[in-house]
Amino acid sequence: MKKPLSLWITQFLIVCCIILILYFFITNASLLLNLYSFDMPAEIKIEIYLWSFIRLLVLIIQISALYFSFRCDKRARVLTILAWLPIIIVMLWSNFHEGLTSLNESGISYDNDAQRSGGIIGKLILAGLSLWLTSIILFSKKLKRYFLFEKSE
Repeated sequence: MKKPLSLWITQFLIVCCIILILYFFITNASLLLNLYSFDMPAEIKIEIYLWSFIRLLVLIIQISALYFSFRCDKRARVLTILAWLPIIIVMLWSNFHEGLTSLNESGISYDNDAQRSGGIIGKLILAGLSLWLTSIILFSKKLKRYFLFEKSE
């Protein structure tokens, strides 16, 4: 059976996320290994280690989701959903943590209100597409059939 397009898109986004997390660990390896020698409160050190552990856990889940989905295993669907959850949370949080109709002004300048409204529309379209892809991942019969949860008719 051919792999559904939604699974290809999801796997591409998971690979991008894996690359970004690996880049984080490579660039911050010296910080994570020498954090105990810095003069900062213990709460901040614990927070840095906790977020690094969460990133490592997400990385392991995403790599195993890719591995099992390429093997077409039954565990692949659950792992794909678990691997997709952090991506959708980050997408929605980064879009709406400042409000529904506000834009982050860091590094971006808008010349007029038309550009600003285009940014808001783009933010809403990205959120809609990511939620649409999430619903496809959760409820698609073709995807369930691909992962052998339903018998083909």
